[in-house]
Amino acid sequence: MAKVLIVEDEEIERIVLRKIIVENFHDIELVAEAVNGTDAIAIIDENAFDLVILDINIPGINGLDVCEALKTKYPDTGVVITTAYSKFEFAFRAIKIKVNDYLLKPVRPQKIIDCVNSIMNDRRNSAPAPSDQYLEKLSMHIREYSYRDTVKCLRDTLVEIYERYTDLGTISSIVSRIANKIAETAMLMGLDIETKHQYQIYYLKQRLAPYDNRSDIYFKLLSMVNAIFDELLRSSKFNKNDFKFIINYIERNIGQNITLNDVASQANISTYYLSKLFKREMGVNFVAYLADRRIELAKDMLQRTEIPIMNIAMELSFNEPNYFSRVFKKKTGFTPSEYRDRSREI
Repeated sequence: MAKVLIVEDEEIERIVLRKIIVENFHDIELVAEAVNGTDAIAIIDENAFDLVILDINIPGINGLDVCEALKTKYPDTGVVITTAYSKFEFAFRAIKIKVNDYLLKPVRPQKIIDCVNSIMNDRRNSAPAPSDQYLEKLSMHIREYSYRDTVKCLRDTLVEIYERYTDLGTISSIVSRIANKIAETAMLMGLDIETKHQYQIYYLKQRLAPYDNRSDIYFKLLSMVNAIFDELLRSSKFNKNDFKFIINYIERNIGQNITLNDVASQANISTYYLSKLFKREMGVNFVAYLADRRIELAKDMLQRTEIPIMNIAMELSFNEPNYFSRVFKKKTGFTPSEYRDRSREI
């Protein structure tokens, strides 16, 4: 039986949480309740728990301090934070502590049920997938300022998940690990991300359902990566004359109708110089690189994801799916549908 501790000073809230746990989880034992932080820490000192549900705003020692004490002693214990206050500093600290979920009150009962199910499934299916190696590679590519490699690693990681697992609870917990890793990496890099992007990075982690929609998951995780690289491109972390900045800017905006003039303007150099630099560094001119990369990305997405063809076309700035199909067939000899079908047969 899994053991749960509820830390909540509001009696009605405790009653509701107790009722949800008792009525919906027959393999979970409600071991203890606490009404303040001091009592909670005393209970934790004497007992190990599989899951702790606690409010931030409790008398005495606050919930986040309780959580830090808990994680120091039992780093693998699942933690669900609840709070009536949507202050980002709370959410940011919760990321650092590595809580499993952060819920704003009032919380719907079904949200509690889904959250507890996800954590319990994660504990039951604790096989390390995607492997820590994949997660570290994802973090490494972000830290190395490589948008192209980061996006490819993200897609590879999702492919591994869906090849190995069918249980939605397991998938949901792994997706949360990926989102958490992206958020942690941004934090460790010390990025000065605007408040709206900080909220996006944290709260998107909480809103990745339905987990059986692979396309939806991919684009939501990608939006987290995009927020990070948008800030990197705006920051002083790149010398804008550096070719690495140029490639990252192109890769980040490959879904837009960008031109050589757009890129030159961003890099503060002339189009003539950029054209020569591009040919020297990449071996092809700007237009050829853009066309080849878009088809390369389309092939990868067709082969390794379930993203609808229309969505792929739109993501790569082909506003007309029929035009995308014509260009794709001219480059590969197959229509996008034929290419996807053939790749599944291999």
